[in-house]
Amino acid sequence: MEIIPTPMFYWSLALRSGFKAFSLQRKSLRFPVPKRILAVLIMFPVFLLLTLVNRTFMALDWVVFPGFAQTSVRKPVFIIGVARSATTYLFKTLARDKENFTSFKLWEILFAPSIIQKYFWLGVIAIDRKIGRPLKWYANMFDRIFLGKITRVHETGLSKVEEDEMLLLYTFTSVYLTFFFPDLEDMNQVIYFDEYFPEKKKAQVMRYYKRCVQRHMFVFGRIREVRFLSKNPGFISKMDAVGDTFPDAALLYMLRSPYKTIPSTISMNKNVYGIFSDLKYVHLREEVTREVVIRWYEGARKSLEGKWAGKYCVLPFKRVTQEPKKMIGETYHFLGLNPGEEMRTKLEEEQSNVRSYSTEHKYNTKAGIEDEVIRKRLQFILEGEYKDAI
Repeated sequence: MEIIPTPMFYWSLALRSGFKAFSLQRKSLRFPVPKRILAVLIMFPVFLLLTLVNRTFMALDWVVFPGFAQTSVRKPVFIIGVARSATTYLFKTLARDKENFTSFKLWEILFAPSIIQKYFWLGVIAIDRKIGRPLKWYANMFDRIFLGKITRVHETGLSKVEEDEMLLLYTFTSVYLTFFFPDLEDMNQVIYFDEYFPEKKKAQVMRYYKRCVQRHMFVFGRIREVRFLSKNPGFISKMDAVGDTFPDAALLYMLRSPYKTIPSTISMNKNVYGIFSDLKYVHLREEVTREVVIRWYEGARKSLEGKWAGKYCVLPFKRVTQEPKKMIGETYHFLGLNPGEEMRTKLEEEQSNVRSYSTEHKYNTKAGIEDEVIRKRLQFILEGEYKDAI
């Protein structure tokens, strides 16, 4: 039986970044304007508290539930694509199938990554349901206060399934850190994880992530046989690492035109940057964002042809959003699964809702677009097999 491992935390990156929380360059989003100072004063202690509490209970799991590390994660399913490719839509649709899938919810990621915490909060939730659900009011308040601005571009909430990339915040290796530490060169190694991240630490990070998944399956995957379902645009930079960690996994690759994803990602990023920084010079990040998205497309192509050969399915954006019943049905076939009667009904509903769907996300559709650069580097997408469906 494995003993308690040395906890993974990227101390050197954390310390370097912490000392660079502010920048004296006036055009930096880290320039110490009042909003930035307040964000740092609030977020630093919150992050430290969450990390300390969660990692402590995760260490205690090895004492109370030492067998969790033997929990099987059989044929997990990863939904990956650059941001704004409808990965959330596909994820939330598949996650409704409780007979076949299980996924992390936001409350679990933030407040219960350990088995001990999961059982505690599940007990609290069970009691709450019996006494009229008074906690629902507090959960709704949390969503409005802390997630309100984000929900404009990304549907989320404590009770909703969410991207488990956030679990890597507790190791200081998540791509989400780039929102709090914009224009910081040290963050390139998490942005381009497969390419730049130190090999030894890469293995430690992925082992930590796998242990998180095993904890989830230990609690939620033992009652009935279900497959773990994960969706993370940030994992597009970790595709090789994910493939190495879960060799029997299946990949659902969402593909959308870069002419859509680039300006939409720029808009989304602006909303998140605005939580922590002054947006006076945010337009200077447009070129950087475009470069990241392009390199992620290029990296994904290489990984699909290499590490994931024969184990992935491409889902073009237009087909998924216009013909969800057909495309998701084909996805089930690829995964070797059968949707139950309840899920078939939900897919019928999704198909009927297609025409009435509209997004509240309004943005400049030309932001970050440089036609010559995009066409030169992403011709394999624009002129590829799915060119008319993205």
